[in-house]
Amino acid sequence: MPLRKWLSAQPSASEPAQSPARLSPHSQSYTAPSSRPASFHSGPPTPGPHRSGASSPAPAFPQPQLYRATSHQNIASMGHNTQSSSGGNYSHYSSFSDDHAMYNHNRGIGLNRNESVFSFDTEYGAELDQEFEQPQTVLQREIAAKELQEDGVKLFQEGRLPPDQEQWHKLIPPEAIDVLGKKVVQRQSILFEILQSERDYVRDLALIEEIFIFPLLEFQPPVMAPNRLNDFVLQVFNNVAELRTLHEPLLGGLFARQREQHPLIQGIGDIVLDTALKLQHAYERYVKHYPIAEAAHRTELQRNPKYADFISQQSDDPRAKRRDLITFLSRPVTRLPRFNLLLETLKKHTDEVLSSERDSIDLIVGTTGEFLKSLQPGIEVANRKVEFYTLTEQLVFRRGEAIDMDLYSDHRSLIFSGELARRKRAELELRSWADVHVALLDNYFIQTQVDDRGSRRRHMVISRPIPLDYLRLADSFPPPEMRDERSFRERLRDVAAVKMFAFTVYHDAAPIAQRYTLYATSEVKRDEWVAKLKDALGLRAAQVDANRFFATNTINRGIFCARTPITVSNDRRFTGQITSAAAFSSANRPMLIVACPTGLFVGQRNDSSSFRQIMGTRNVTAIAALDGYNKAFIMVEGSLYAYSLDLMVRVATGQSPPQALEASQEKLSPRSGTVQFFRIGFAFDKALVVYCVKTLLNTYLNCLEVISPREPINPLRPRPSAGLTASFRELGTTLYVPRDAYDVTFLSKSLAIANERGITIINPMNPQTLVTVPDMDVPKDDPMMKNPVYSNALSLLKPRVETARALGIVPIGNGDLLVIFTEFGVWITKHGYPAHGARFVRWEIVVGAYTHRGEHILLFSVLPSSSSSSSTGLVPGEWVEVRHVHTGQLRQVLSAKDVRLAQSGSRTTQGPVLMAMREVGVSEREHGAQDALIEIIETQALTGRPSPTARPEDLAQLWQEFGI
Repeated sequence: MPLRKWLSAQPSASEPAQSPARLSPHSQSYTAPSSRPASFHSGPPTPGPHRSGASSPAPAFPQPQLYRATSHQNIASMGHNTQSSSGGNYSHYSSFSDDHAMYNHNRGIGLNRNESVFSFDTEYGAELDQEFEQPQTVLQREIAAKELQEDGVKLFQEGRLPPDQEQWHKLIPPEAIDVLGKKVVQRQSILFEILQSERDYVRDLALIEEIFIFPLLEFQPPVMAPNRLNDFVLQVFNNVAELRTLHEPLLGGLFARQREQHPLIQGIGDIVLDTALKLQHAYERYVKHYPIAEAAHRTELQRNPKYADFISQQSDDPRAKRRDLITFLSRPVTRLPRFNLLLETLKKHTDEVLSSERDSIDLIVGTTGEFLKSLQPGIEVANRKVEFYTLTEQLVFRRGEAIDMDLYSDHRSLIFSGELARRKRAELELRSWADVHVALLDNYFIQTQVDDRGSRRRHMVISRPIPLDYLRLADSFPPPEMRDERSFRERLRDVAAVKMFAFTVYHDAAPIAQRYTLYATSEVKRDEWVAKLKDALGLRAAQVDANRFFATNTINRGIFCARTPITVSNDRRFTGQITSAAAFSSANRPMLIVACPTGLFVGQRNDSSSFRQIMGTRNVTAIAALDGYNKAFIMVEGSLYAYSLDLMVRVATGQSPPQALEASQEKLSPRSGTVQFFRIGFAFDKALVVYCVKTLLNTYLNCLEVISPREPINPLRPRPSAGLTASFRELGTTLYVPRDAYDVTFLSKSLAIANERGITIINPMNPQTLVTVPDMDVPKDDPMMKNPVYSNALSLLKPRVETARALGIVPIGNGDLLVIFTEFGVWITKHGYPAHGARFVRWEIVVGAYTHRGEHILLFSVLPSSSSSSSTGLVPGEWVEVRHVHTGQLRQVLSAKDVRLAQSGSRTTQGPVLMAMREVGVSEREHGAQDALIEIIETQALTGRPSPTARPEDLAQLWQEFGI
């Protein structure tokens, strides 16, 4: 066999090393050796006369038979000695062919034999070696050597050579190495290494599919849920198959060049250059995703014992050579840098004569190097994402509280993280410092303490995470402090205390309760944290601005203003702050009613100059308009009235006198008692107005149906109750509510009344059937109580609910509802029991009013009042939170000064959301405190659509504009 002949031709330990001066007879530097003594042969000396030199006559000797077909058979028997027909061992040594003629330095190629090459064990062989060498034998040896070289290349490309034989110099005659010279040998060895590494790389890419991917997809029973198996495979293995299909043609071209030019390959630059640019997109995708793939694999190993057993079993495959999956996955990551390094080394050993080869290598190395540099930012992003995934899996929050930080969004990222220190609140403790791990996400600022106890690391959240929408950085730095926690022995050894450099962050809505001074171990680290915080705040502002769930539209400004203690102007009229507003339409024109302490104003929504005062009634608390029923409702000094919308417009436009509006007044509230609030909405398929009256002894609600003016008059219709006109009729009976009531929510077949006990759901048609929610007394036989996590969360939630003030309730679908309290929200089932695992969502603000639009709730903040003029002790705040009703996730924060929900009379309808706020940047000394009326508009997600096709005439006009 050719391989066996090749291996057996290597010098054995019993043979002396071949001297460099004694080369193959085909070498250009060959000189005929002197006659050797008979003792040189491995066998005993042959008796008979001694003949020396090539001049001795040679007896006739039968020609040896060359069985070329045999040399291509039975490769499996490589490494075994082949027995000749005479029973003796023989070895063919491959000589260098005429490919080496290029290295002939004017020296003739003799047919003299090199007596140190052959060693026959038989006496006949010794006699033959000493006495003659026929020219046909040299030719046969050359043919056999050429055959052995071709077979060696073939076996190398097929990966069937033993590892110790996979070297370039093992595939050529040893005497050729001295002829070629050191530089040529090094260059060919580098080329061989490039081919070998490419072959091994393509083979490993194929093994990833054969050993891991296909068996994982077909393994029975599956190692994970089938619905996530495909996604997991894509996440871990990414585009390995694409890389293999790109490298296989490259490897084929390199192998073809080797078969054509072996043993002296002139160059491979043209082959690699043709493929280099095609690889970049696939490698960019793989390398940037690799950290995520590795993290997903390691996480699954820890979580899923079945997956861990499968990987261990597949790694025992002999083809894997004891390499784990991480080694295989990292092969594409290290391939391009290593390949580039090999090409740089190849260039160093390439003569300048081969200019085209050097130019190709320069171009490949340059483009690949720049490409690898461009991957670094993407790799850093992926590494941060892996660190972020690891952090999110290890976060442990306080029990019972649901903080949906949108951690699993594709847009989430970890901007910066590291170790800082905080002062403990108990200054009397022996150790007054605490180490904290701080993570700065693109939407939250999180402080944790690392708990390494047990088999799994945990990050215990020690302070409530701060949304970046509320995070603020103090302008100045506190002075450095010395962290001295040295023990007595350390003080004796004069161990120095650590100097700590501080910076302060705080929650803008709770600047005292959530204010943290954090310490870094150096000024450089402190400055780095400050820079990262500023970058994160800017990035968050840009993200929110580009993806707003609600946008604001200023309806008017500069019309409504209030005098302040510093205002000195007497030239303008001060209307006071906006207390309430309502939108309606008249003759297809959008209109607004605005209530101020000095009276009512009506005007067009799109024209600020059109507002006119129509009524001088002072202390208007709330207004609402029921468009389509021609009714406006006004609450003034504890009484509720109804007016005609059409007459309001006519008075504002000067078409009717104010007395006509006064004549249309309808009083809805009784004479005794004070109206606390009123709401308009729809329930029982009717338009309703509900108002709450508080007397000296009790509190009750009245529910009135608003009769449409288009409804035909029915003579059999019951007459309205005393004090009511034909526009209204009572619905149900008077509803008595416990203690004080704050709000009413219209459900489809009932009313939800917010009061001090919670939310009372009642049907005015059947007031005996009422329920108060949330109902914390969940029956013990309820399936939810069998879960200890639910029962523990319920016990934590109960005292919080009992002391909280409810504002209202919002239906969220599937029979569930969200109960809104001033500081948090609780999900309940249709039976009133806490849902979502008895968890609650905590607001970042104290809520004074809310409204519901689509899948979001808008929460308007209030602040404690510093003066005694406020009856409730609260004043308008500075923030509006937009949250998702199903998860409580904070979606957006609107910041304004003295922000108020102006549309207070109909907050649960689907009309526009009107907000009043104080304008910033206006001189209060000259103009007073000016109010702006803002409409909050829900946005719609952008959907992709094809761009319009440019017409030829449009393009021609475009070129003309540029003078082309």
